[in-house]
Amino acid sequence: MLEYLKKPYSEIVETPEMSDYERMERTYEKEIEKFQEIFGIFIKLFELKMTKAIYIGAGADLEPVHRLENIAEFIHIDGQPNSEFGTKTYGDIMSNGCDGFSRPRFIPDLERNMEKIGMVLRSVEKNLRIYSNRRQEVKYYTNTAIPEHYGILREILSDADTLIISRHDPDSIFLDGMKNKLHFIGFSTTYFGPDEIDNPNSITARLNRGEIRDKFSSFTYVWGGGMQTLDAWEDFLKISNNHFED
Repeated sequence: MLEYLKKPYSEIVETPEMSDYERMERTYEKEIEKFQEIFGIFIKLFELKMTKAIYIGAGADLEPVHRLENIAEFIHIDGQPNSEFGTKTYGDIMSNGCDGFSRPRFIPDLERNMEKIGMVLRSVEKNLRIYSNRRQEVKYYTNTAIPEHYGILREILSDADTLIISRHDPDSIFLDGMKNKLHFIGFSTTYFGPDEIDNPNSITARLNRGEIRDKFSSFTYVWGGGMQTLDAWEDFLKISNNHFED
């Protein structure tokens, strides 16, 4: 092929010496480059929309769904309505006939919040409720706790690429079963420092001990006024200290 055909079309200057065939070749190269550019953009958008996030202890909180529009699929997990504390029971029965740790209003509150952000209930099968707005989907596993029910969810969680932490610092039992490094997204409703540790096997506790940094690709902190993505956990902690509960 002639030398000028080896250059990007944008660098080629048409000259009177070019034959009709050469001009046709130049046009062809130009269209190929356009196609490659458009196809590349399409692939990036497709990959972006394939993002799958885990949110353990989600409660009726839908701020991550509302704010993280690039995430296509959310896996929400919570012990409610059976128990607000995983699988724990209080032991005493309230006047409504429910255990003291149960939350009978959980499903109605969840439905109300879903409706506010345009999420429609598509199906219910036992403890799994599926909502969508045609752009995003939330698969909500109710009456389900981690680590107690991890065996049931192992395969479902394994191909996720994002972990959301807000209000609840989950047990890290699922990390060894992940196929991908996770993008950590933490919200300002949570304290991420080393001072308050209820579970030494939790995600935050182990990150602060330097044990599981290799399980994460990046760290994003989200607060009321914005969000920032960082490469290092230490930098994430600095940002979180500045915006905790913003």
